Amino acid sequence: IRAVPQTQFYSGQKSYSADKRDTIADIAYELTTGSSKSDTAMSFYFDFGYDQETDNYTLTFTQEYSQPIFNPRPFYRLNRVPSESSTIRIDWSTSFSREVDSETPPGGRNLFATVSYYPPADLNRQIQDIMIEELQSVKKTPGFLPNLVIQPLYEASIRASKERGGSAAGLDANGPLTVVLLTTLWNNASENDAMNTFVSNWVEKSTAVTRDAGEHHPWMYINYASKEQDPYGGYGEENLERLGRIQRSVDPDGVFTSRGLCRGVFQVTVKARS
Repeated sequence: IRAVPQTQFYSGQKSYSADKRDTIADIAYELTTGSSKSDTAMSFYFDFGYDQETDNYTLTFTQEYSQPIFNPRPFYRLNRVPSESSTIRIDWSTSFSREVDSETPPGGRNLFATVSYYPPADLNRQIQDIMIEELQSVKKTPGFLPNLVIQPLYEASIRASKERGGSAAGLDANGPLTVVLLTTLWNNASENDAMNTFVSNWVEKSTAVTRDAGEHHPWMYINYASKEQDPYGGYGEENLERLGRIQRSVDPDGVFTSRGLCRGVFQVTVKARS
């Protein structure tokens, strides 16, 4: 186990008008692929969402630097872009966690879905445009709150996943990846079919766009995948067999399988034995 002492660090969120989309996409691309990516103290993600109340789009950027340094070098360019609000500060992780938690209304019905790809800046914009196109027919759904979370997965993280025997996720890439999470919130069960269609259409079109660009990557972060997606499809046969062996050795009676207590969406045993 690698233990890391907890200290205060630099983080927070800035919001921008939607007309800054191209600028933010360019900065995100630069932070993902440029020289700053070697600074392992730096991380970020940005959100593009729809505000039903104003019938407009929202844009926020969350910075993080794991040292108590205000305005660290990787974010110099970003911090020169005029923002509408800011919570940037030096603080504890618990404070930042509460801030993130407060942004999502409690209750409601939720769907997640994801795509991963190598990070040309224009793909970020196209992924957002697909969401804009698909939400037009459902944007008056009570409680409708869609949001895209766009974040990098750096080579350093991919390398670290192979240490100490490696991760069974089988993540391998020829450079940094962009991982996108679509979150969708709404109020009523009567709208389930419409919301499922909205999410499925976004996945289908976003996957097609990344494939057409030659930048698609099959790996999916399993916590982001929808029930219609196959995150194990990107693991590779060798890793699936490894997961199956581990499952059978640790839980030979199948207590934590679909025949027992774990009846959720993604079943390792079935995938590994098929």
